[in-house]
Amino acid sequence: NGRFLTWNELRYHPQVIENQAMTVVDHPYYGKVYQDGAPWEFSRSDFLEVRPSPQMGEHTDDLFRELGITERAAEPAVRAGE
Repeated sequence: NGRFLTWNELRYHPQVIENQAMTVVDHPYYGKVYQDGAPWEFSRSDFLEVRPSPQMGEHTDDLFRELGITERAAEPAVRAGE
């Protein structure tokens, strides 16, 4: 069994850097953060932009609306997640 790398060992590992497996993203709440890059690359397609992860509950209203769940029906679930 191999050992686990520390965060800094992983972040600065030559293979991770060469493959661009991690990228720096400007997060609106946390500032500059390291995040996984694209796990693959296709020769005939554009690279997908890596965006910051959403904040807790950021898309909840949109999701409920898309699923047809009314605001009143969603209220207990929203309160439970607070």
